[in-house]
Amino acid sequence: MNKNAGHRIIIPIVHFLLTFLFERFVFIFKDYGDIVTPVAKSSVISLSGERVMGYVIAKILAAFLIFALWKLVFYIKDNISKAAVKGFLILFAVSFVVILVCFPDCFGYGVYGEYSDNLITFSYGLRFLPEYWHSAYSSLIYAASMEVIPTPFAIPVIQLIFLIFDLGYVYLRVTGEFKPAGVRKIFWILIFILPESWFLLTYAYRTEGYAVVCMFFFSLVLLDIITGRKRNTLELIGIAGLAAFLSVWRTEGVILGFLGMGILLVANYRKEAKRAIPVACFYIVAFILISVPQKIGDMKYYGSDYTIINSFAVVRNIFNREDSNLSYPGATEDIEAIEAVVPIEAVRLYGLEGYRNYNVLMGHVDINQSIPGFEAGKMYSSAYRRLCLHNIKAYALTQIGKLKAAVKFSTGEYIEKIHGNFNLSREYPMFSFPAWEWGEVDIISFNHVRGWAELPIRKQIGTGIIRGVRTLESLMQKTYVATLIIAAVVVSSGICLICDFISIIRKKKKARINSCFFAVELVLFMEAAAIFAVMPAGVLSYFRAVLTCMFLVLYIRLTAFSSQYLQR
Repeated sequence: MNKNAGHRIIIPIVHFLLTFLFERFVFIFKDYGDIVTPVAKSSVISLSGERVMGYVIAKILAAFLIFALWKLVFYIKDNISKAAVKGFLILFAVSFVVILVCFPDCFGYGVYGEYSDNLITFSYGLRFLPEYWHSAYSSLIYAASMEVIPTPFAIPVIQLIFLIFDLGYVYLRVTGEFKPAGVRKIFWILIFILPESWFLLTYAYRTEGYAVVCMFFFSLVLLDIITGRKRNTLELIGIAGLAAFLSVWRTEGVILGFLGMGILLVANYRKEAKRAIPVACFYIVAFILISVPQKIGDMKYYGSDYTIINSFAVVRNIFNREDSNLSYPGATEDIEAIEAVVPIEAVRLYGLEGYRNYNVLMGHVDINQSIPGFEAGKMYSSAYRRLCLHNIKAYALTQIGKLKAAVKFSTGEYIEKIHGNFNLSREYPMFSFPAWEWGEVDIISFNHVRGWAELPIRKQIGTGIIRGVRTLESLMQKTYVATLIIAAVVVSSGICLICDFISIIRKKKKARINSCFFAVELVLFMEAAAIFAVMPAGVLSYFRAVLTCMFLVLYIRLTAFSSQYLQR
């Protein structure tokens, strides 16, 4: 037995036990405050029950994080002499300093106030409450991070650690297994042309965290398939559990998680049914169990509200276009179903903000929740789908407009001007959401955070860095450099997808490898299509996981096909 094996088990266990001490100095156990904004529509679980559920989940996530972090520490210790490891440590150190100087601004406070959804998620995590609107798990991942290191600063730092791990994992595997000629040196350049790499390296947003996990999962799946690596049963179960978690964390993740796991089992274990079938069954069971917290939130609070929120840009344009079809059979009933949730006049004038303004007018506390109930929500969703089917042009133009804004090709989304006479039946006050302000209060309630945030030199340097990045981003958008980088990744992946398909049908020498790449690339494009179909706004963060995974798949392809590995 390895003489270091004992302390390598004991240290993570002791660290986990210390979390029970840490949490008393970090988390809020008694005061819910006014942070719980949605109105309960059913009594499927009490607020105390939600907190207990959240606490247990956060502890489990903290245990996984602690185990993974210490395993990484021991790996670095064993391989510290390798130049590649040193390079990644330097990248981590530089990024760590930037996060430190920009914190808490880079978390959604102060100069980055428009990203204040982070602060709501933080407030829920601080109380061990699942924040269902942005996924039941997002706030609990924040909580788990602060269990590992008892400070809000831990949240962006832990994301950074795992991002650096992802990049290092891919680099070390491809250089170790493929031994590519002449392309390993470009890896460091490629990192910094990742679409908006600044956000991945410094900003702990829910879509960035999700992207980091997706990067690891898809890299592992693809590299295992290419190299024919067979995992032991425990490792396979761990991969299946990760796939199930990805399938639930974000709605579109079911495409990545389910199909990614399926590709791995079919490619590497199709001849080992006694192993593959139990692992597949474990994925299904894990998916069902991991889905329970989010389903509880759907049943208690939100129901169809997620779909309702996603609809307003399209609804606004349909009702404002002169050529819209609003006289198809059943259109009157569909319009009434929409009016039962929100006045169409408010949506025509303000879009999503009209819905939120109406909620404020009606005294709703949560700007994202429709009070009419589950049945009204279902009727709204059905009416919206029929409206889209009878107004495909308006739907397509709206979604394309969002996509153009997301990829920095335009500065705004497509908004159809109101036609004809339009008089409001009432005034709609501008919405406000105090939860954003409560989040600021919560993060500054930590003395060390407040002191650091108010330190003049920190404010000067941190604000300067953020404004410099914004200026660079603005310049890249105006010159379409940002769009070209994104287009280069997507178009290159599309070309590879077509070439792989041709190789497969022609049964060329490397058809098996091409089929591996084809399957992974197809899944990523399916994910992108699903996001495009329902995205509520033109924001690139929705596509972050797809773009970063495409990027790494392209790098793996480049290293694999430039090496002697595929010539064997």
